Amino acid sequence: MLLVILYNLPIASFLILSFKDKKKYQKIIDFVKKLLLNKVLGKMIIRISFLAITVSSFFLFIAFGATNDHLHKIFSRLAPLMFLIVSNGIATLLFLYFNNLISEKKLRPIRAQISELTLLSSFLLLFLVISAGSIQNKSHTADEFKHFRYGKNMLKLDSSRFDDSKMPFSTLNAIPKKVIPLIINHYLSPDLVDPFLLGRVITIFFSMGIAYFLYQWAKSLYGIYAGFFAMLLYILDPNIIAHSRLITTDMYAVGMILLTLYTFWRFCNHKTWKNFFLSAIVLGISQLAKYTSIYLYPILLVIILIRVFPTWTAHFRKKQYLLIWKDIKTGFKYAILILVISLIIINLGFLFNRTFTPLEDYSFRSELFQSIQENLSEIGFIPVPIPYPYLEGLDWVKERERTGAGYGNIYLLEEIRIGEGFSGYYIYASLLKVPIATQIFIILSAILYISKRKDFDFMRNEVFLFIPIAFFFIYFNFLFRTQIGIRFYLVLFPFLYIFSGAIILSWASTRKSFKIITLALTIYLATSVISSYPNYIQYFNELIWDRRNTYKYLIDSNLDWYQEKDKLHRYLESHPEAKYQPKRPSYGTIIMSPNELVGIWDEDEFRWLRDNFQPLDTIEDVYLIYQISEDEFTEVFGR
Repeated sequence: MLLVILYNLPIASFLILSFKDKKKYQKIIDFVKKLLLNKVLGKMIIRISFLAITVSSFFLFIAFGATNDHLHKIFSRLAPLMFLIVSNGIATLLFLYFNNLISEKKLRPIRAQISELTLLSSFLLLFLVISAGSIQNKSHTADEFKHFRYGKNMLKLDSSRFDDSKMPFSTLNAIPKKVIPLIINHYLSPDLVDPFLLGRVITIFFSMGIAYFLYQWAKSLYGIYAGFFAMLLYILDPNIIAHSRLITTDMYAVGMILLTLYTFWRFCNHKTWKNFFLSAIVLGISQLAKYTSIYLYPILLVIILIRVFPTWTAHFRKKQYLLIWKDIKTGFKYAILILVISLIIINLGFLFNRTFTPLEDYSFRSELFQSIQENLSEIGFIPVPIPYPYLEGLDWVKERERTGAGYGNIYLLEEIRIGEGFSGYYIYASLLKVPIATQIFIILSAILYISKRKDFDFMRNEVFLFIPIAFFFIYFNFLFRTQIGIRFYLVLFPFLYIFSGAIILSWASTRKSFKIITLALTIYLATSVISSYPNYIQYFNELIWDRRNTYKYLIDSNLDWYQEKDKLHRYLESHPEAKYQPKRPSYGTIIMSPNELVGIWDEDEFRWLRDNFQPLDTIEDVYLIYQISEDEFTEVFGR
């Protein structure tokens, strides 16, 4: 650690003193710069930096997937130091590169770029440390192995479906399973590395990419400070952290939906063929992430109609009908191109598996697709230019969205519903699982927008944020019946965070009191999130202070997605007297899964425990520990 500090001290000194831009520091600045840019010393630093980055990055990669306990302990202790070496090594190389190539006159704007890059890298590294660090000792969740298996099948060029929601993007998570043995077999035993854990790291890196594009969009809309603020809300969202560590498609959907709207925003404001094809390709790729992405088509259509409405209204008043017709023809051409590109990409993603299967050969489950099949029965022989597993999966998803079937009973606020959801479910979930400080920032941004609407350009910018927010808000809260976790709702969050960046839009002229409030809320946010490390799936904000009571509000993947199974097993091994989910009323130490306790599969099975006793403790804020004496038991049930 001392070596790393000494290694980076000259660079840090130079940058800090340079930004002060005071004459009294000039001699020190010149001396340090001369020292750093010395040919012999400079080359040595470059070589050391490259070596440090390479070695540390390799060991960090191995550390995340280490299965050997001894190896894991060593790498876990060294991980912070290795992160520091990597980040500072990169900063050193950037410093030397810019100072050698840029003249002194041009150095000041470059320093600003270096400062932006350094802060951006720091934010991303913070997210990487929190996400990757908290990945260890977390059991696989309920769906991860299915996604992992589908990814492995895709690498074998088999896209056939064995489950309802698995998508080609899971191939990314399976790549370490294929690649790692090829790399390390000659140097290390393959048993030392767990490809499954490394597959989780892939999702983390993808989520870091989301953070970057979120920053870029917020920066383009409201300035660099807004960009960093929006990114901070993202990387300090415990729900984002939780699901960025898993082999699922939730974060892939979040990222691809955000990227689609971002590229479409760029196209609408800078109409070039390059921007068009980029947005169309991204839209097509998003269909391989998660079926939620299919709603991008109506969202984009609504955005287009809202943008052209004032123009068409003006044309209509002036009886310029030909101009309206011209816009419609142009829009139709774009739409055809988009659909063709989407079809090509979907077929490529599913490896053209049974493409052109006639509609009448499908065995649909959902009412939607059954009705389509019936209404088109006369032309059912016509081949469908879509891969069979894609349409099959979409059918399954639509059926589950309508009925909630396959996920057990739906639970909210100590109420069970069978086959019927709760209106506003995700509103309640957000109130409890999104940090309070973040909620306040979102409310403040809305107030700011209402009070200073003239400072914003809705048609040019905010419409690309508000329409997906409004669409997903209405859809998930009032039409969607798969109410098993806030993870479905995460697609909404990046747009809220980008818009919240508007709080920093006029930061320089903002009142001092507001700046203090913003700073205090940011510190509160960081404290709330970091103090919950590493338990982010089961995170609840301070509205529920007692973690023994979280099961009374939300369950399933909001709380217990089997991520603490290993901790449960270790507890049961060290407490042989404990009884795990006894099938009949009993006393002593009783351990319960909150999902089983509230009855998502059988509402009455554990009613005897739920109605008569309260948990005294938890295992990792998930599994409930009851201590029931014989006297207490006798008082309730008799002898």
